[in-house]
Amino acid sequence: MPFLRILKNNKIIFLILCIFFSTTYYSQIKTKIRGKILDKTTKLPVSYATILLKKNSLGLYANEEGDFLISNSLKYQSDTIIISSIGYKKIYLPIKGLSKKEINKIYLHQVKETLDEITIVSNKKKNKVPSKSLIKEAIKRIPQNYPSSSFSILSYYRDYLKRNGTYYNLNEAIIQTIDSGFLTPHYKNNFRLLSYKNNPNFTRESFIPDDYDSINQSPDYQNPKKYVPYAKIPNKGGNELFILLGHDPLRNYNTTSFSFINKLKRDFIKNHSFKKPIKIFQDETMFYKVPFYTHKNIIYNGKPVHKDANKNVIDTKEQQTDIALIEGEIVINPKDYTIHQIKYKAILESTKKQVYELRLEYGYIDNTKSLMRLNYVSFNNEFFTVDNNDKDYFKIVNYKRKDNYLSIKTNAVIDAKNATNKSLYNIYNKKDKIKIKIKNVKIVGNEIRVFFKHPYQLNLELKIDIRNIKDNKGRIINQKKLLRYYQFRELFVQQFNKEVSFTNKCYMQNVPLHKNCISKSAETKDFLMNSPFQKID
Repeated sequence: MPFLRILKNNKIIFLILCIFFSTTYYSQIKTKIRGKILDKTTKLPVSYATILLKKNSLGLYANEEGDFLISNSLKYQSDTIIISSIGYKKIYLPIKGLSKKEINKIYLHQVKETLDEITIVSNKKKNKVPSKSLIKEAIKRIPQNYPSSSFSILSYYRDYLKRNGTYYNLNEAIIQTIDSGFLTPHYKNNFRLLSYKNNPNFTRESFIPDDYDSINQSPDYQNPKKYVPYAKIPNKGGNELFILLGHDPLRNYNTTSFSFINKLKRDFIKNHSFKKPIKIFQDETMFYKVPFYTHKNIIYNGKPVHKDANKNVIDTKEQQTDIALIEGEIVINPKDYTIHQIKYKAILESTKKQVYELRLEYGYIDNTKSLMRLNYVSFNNEFFTVDNNDKDYFKIVNYKRKDNYLSIKTNAVIDAKNATNKSLYNIYNKKDKIKIKIKNVKIVGNEIRVFFKHPYQLNLELKIDIRNIKDNKGRIINQKKLLRYYQFRELFVQQFNKEVSFTNKCYMQNVPLHKNCISKSAETKDFLMNSPFQKID
């Protein structure tokens, strides 16, 4: 019947429309709103600006490039974000007014000092604020300006690698910190892991190990680890979160944090030179920003690890020296001497490369402005590791015993001038570990011919250790390429003293995050994971 056909067709159309709208709605909900925060005057990124969801009382932060992401969830559509950063005027933006397709470029205006804010002194002398006195008083007041009793924070944590402007190995987590207060050492705190994931949208460099080599500080080609030739990074079981928290100089003001702040209470002022304080503002609140700097001599070895048949380290080169150029700034509120920001950067003079950097911000717990709490902490350091994906490195192909010499074949033409040096060959009788005496060495293309002083020893079971031989391209034998990365660890506080209900809970252990237990809570989904953009614009 025509009526039934029309009804049937209408049902089909209605079904198609339902599928269309539900698909559209679902795709909108699943997308992310992207933003980039820039300085209105300079057009440069405003790093680590605070983004507060006013209605949902959730905080997140822009990354180093000023980028941030917000879930395009129905829950946040009616909310407003408040964007603020010290030195700028805060702005309010309704989420529903932000583009869901394009990157939202958001400009912050610097707050300038006006005539009304300048104190005029009758004796014609300007109000001079001695930098050291200001900092000394701020450090002295840490016990009274920061919580001394137990508190908890819920934070978004991430660690990742950067190489040539690209992100790798992004790991994200939601962490609950149960802090015993600033009068108790930070390592006595407890932590729960509420959520953890390896972000699949970022390339994984699976060959990079968890642990740092804090003993040799040099490439070990047999058992590769991450290493920094001029610094010792504590392993903390390979737990990057614990490494990060150990680098917070405010929370660890009376214990060692990192060079050259060391113990903030004891060493910071004596280790640095300070410039004149600069007035900066966040809306109507005035702060003093004090730039500082220092130069420090550092000593390191920088040599590869080589061991002889008796497992003794050989190849003892003289230690190398360099200079760490330090620059940074500390931001203090002069009304109550609270420390709000510390920026600290070290550059190696010989390479002009940044070797580590700290970005730290604390804010008031509430509107009473009586106590401070962490907003975010970000620490990154340069490190090197052996590229286990390097298949084209200069290497030995095989050993063969000839009538009167030992033949060592390689995969490249050998530098004859370098490789005829007998001291580069350590050959032992495997049974009694007595070293074999070498008469001479000849090079034929990609073959090394080692002649023994006593040819009969060619029949012994041998242990062969060859080092520092080069091919005609200057590559050293059995050494894969070294890769240079920056390891970032960042913690962004989202809520303070929020009670969380758990169906199952456990404390984190001193092992890598991915090996820790998860404390299960239905509330985990309420916290944002602010993944960085995959590429730097």
